[in-house]
Amino acid sequence: MASQDAMHAHEAPLVISGLEVDGVSLRAVTPLRFDVTFNPVEALYAATGPFEISATGGSRAELEEEIAGALRLLWRDYAFFAPVGMSAEALALRQELLGTFAAL
Repeated sequence: MASQDAMHAHEAPLVISGLEVDGVSLRAVTPLRFDVTFNPVEALYAATGPFEISATGGSRAELEEEIAGALRLLWRDYAFFAPVGMSAEALALRQELLGTFAAL
């Protein structure tokens, strides 16, 4: 029973409620939930969630940092800069990011 409880703790969702990008604090309007799996043979965590983000890490802390890094990259590439010359898909992603995060 204890090992099953430990496995559930390993696979508890990761929730991102905010992040910092280049000195700007962003708060998620609604916290982002990432589903987590743990492979005990490889001792590797994996997560999938919003914005088609998939990440892996050797610990939950590494996994959370991988997710935050992916979100920072998306913010820099799509939300931070003016939308000049963006494709329709890129503009839609930009709008989704701007609707997901609010600067503090």
